[in-house]
Amino acid sequence: MEVFWPGAVIGPVVMLLCFIGFRKREALARGFFAGQEALHGTQRANRIMGEPAARPGRLTAPLLGGMALGAVFFVLSVTGVLARDSPAAPAPPPGFFLLAAAGIGFGASAMVYVLTRKGRKPVRALLWGLVLAGMACILLAGVLFLRQ
Repeated sequence: MEVFWPGAVIGPVVMLLCFIGFRKREALARGFFAGQEALHGTQRANRIMGEPAARPGRLTAPLLGGMALGAVFFVLSVTGVLARDSPAAPAPPPGFFLLAAAGIGFGASAMVYVLTRKGRKPVRALLWGLVLAGMACILLAGVLFLRQ
């Protein structure tokens, strides 16, 4: 078993950054709003970002997904799944497809959550349903990966 050291370092860093972002969701939401306000003006930014109370809730699913992806990246790196192939025939490591599927699942979940709420108060059941859908994507990709 060969440890893939870049992934073993990057995974915990991603988890830590997403955890800090999760703890500071309000400040991140204010920063995103300030950026939208600078680009589009106050009135349009309010339409894009929704009401101020709902803005931090829109960051919850992507940040939880980032923590999960960091954990998966770390585990796959330490267990040797993301080990390097021979230089003669470099192919993407098998874990790449698992991570890509997980990223697509969490990204789609976050996008659905943001687009369906449109500034209304976040619904905890919907958020957890979308997070679990992202986790199911990881599980499905894992099953397909192990089946080969």
